[in-house]
Amino acid sequence: MNKRSKLKIISALFFSVILLVVLVTTIIVQTFAEDNAYVANGTCGQNLTWTFDNEGTFTVSGTGSMYGYPYGVPWNSLKDDIETVNIKNGVTSICEKAFSNCVNLTSVTISNSVKKIDNSAFSGCFVLESVILPDSVISIGNNAFSNCYILTNITIPDSVKTIDNNAFGQVKNIIYSENMNAEGSPWGANCANGYIDGVLIYSDVTKTKLC
Repeated sequence: MNKRSKLKIISALFFSVILLVVLVTTIIVQTFAEDNAYVANGTCGQNLTWTFDNEGTFTVSGTGSMYGYPYGVPWNSLKDDIETVNIKNGVTSICEKAFSNCVNLTSVTISNSVKKIDNSAFSGCFVLESVILPDSVISIGNNAFSNCYILTNITIPDSVKTIDNNAFGQVKNIIYSENMNAEGSPWGANCANGYIDGVLIYSDVTKTKLC
């Protein structure tokens, strides 16, 4: 085998190794991206961050309260794509209009550290089906869950002390604990023709017992 043939073989082997390394690296990067894909992320409090992934899940994590955004939250452009909201332990408030008009939002998980749900936080989430309010919640703001037409039942924990105007407007059944002494007028539930056996349901203005 002459010198030129040896050089050709060495060159071919070298380029084959390079191509193999590139291919393996691409596969690793692609797999990592698929498993850890965040469409967008940012900060939403002094010690809070938010992420939105390629499965439609919006997550808030860290410690403390969310910033207020008088001109709209930074993720406004993503709202049509948010399907699930996950508020992690350590977060103490959900800001005004945080998830208002998230028209494809179906499920919300709120950790047991959240004390305040601000005005219109989830208003206009037309297909929201499920929300469990933790025992940590003290205050629920104006229109917090108004016009969530599919949300047919929501239980207010004993910890709640204030419920502001129309907080649950158009939510059919609001379940209040017999031990709860929250203040606020109107209480927010438009539950005409709505009832749940064995618990107390109130109308939005007079707190008339319906069942």
